[in-house]
Amino acid sequence: MMDTFGLTQHVGVPTHVSGNTLDLVITRDIDKLRILNIHDSEFVSDHCYVHGLIQLPSVPLDVNKLSFRRISPIDWVAFESDLAATDLITIPANELATLSSRYDSCLRQVLDKHAPRKSENLIVRPTIPWFNNELRQLKSDRRRLEKIWRRGKNATSRLNFTEARDRFRHKYIASHYNKMVADCDGDGRKLYRVVKSMFNKKQDTPFSSHANDPQLADNILQHFTSKVHTGLSQLSSTYSFDLHISRPEYSLTDFSMVTEEYVLKMLRDCSSASCV
Repeated sequence: MMDTFGLTQHVGVPTHVSGNTLDLVITRDIDKLRILNIHDSEFVSDHCYVHGLIQLPSVPLDVNKLSFRRISPIDWVAFESDLAATDLITIPANELATLSSRYDSCLRQVLDKHAPRKSENLIVRPTIPWFNNELRQLKSDRRRLEKIWRRGKNATSRLNFTEARDRFRHKYIASHYNKMVADCDGDGRKLYRVVKSMFNKKQDTPFSSHANDPQLADNILQHFTSKVHTGLSQLSSTYSFDLHISRPEYSLTDFSMVTEEYVLKMLRDCSSASCV
């Protein structure tokens, strides 16, 4: 069952006084979590704690290439002198196409000399929903008070800094996620989505490990076939069924055509647990 659904159990030591392993640490193979140094602890009751180190994979961030020019350091006297020496000024154009071409080439040439184009990689970080203007001001106050404390190293400046740090850390960040959890209001599915968003987990399907799609289909077929056979064997050994069922007195003979809109509405009204 664990292999079928791509799960791994990491606890290999007894966690109960009777020698059984009752406390488990199970992860999905597709999550690529590294569980290191799993070991037991002292028995505080009939169970013991399980200790271990979890290495979470870093979330890759998108990188965009940004091109720009530094305009402020330009020497505008030299810029005007170089611009006056270009063909745009020295050789006036009589046609609109030629004038437009010279505007583009000459201005680009002078700009490349005084403000060459530069490029940098810009990391696109995910939007933080709780980072608003008020929180930005709190962060600025925290940094300012931290600089004051590091220069003076006295108790008063340290107290001011720690208070600003705690306001920034707890009052807004914690209250935001507390509100998100409270808004679930007993909705287990919504709460599960909120928790997944906190850990930035992607919506991956927990399929078992497979080399190609046909092999995955065969694994799923074998799994459900074995479940059906197991269920039938258990039922046949426990219950007896009368297979001689009389035919019903009525039969369906007349059918009416349904529209595509009706079928679409029926599918939309089905619950998420339906197999339709």
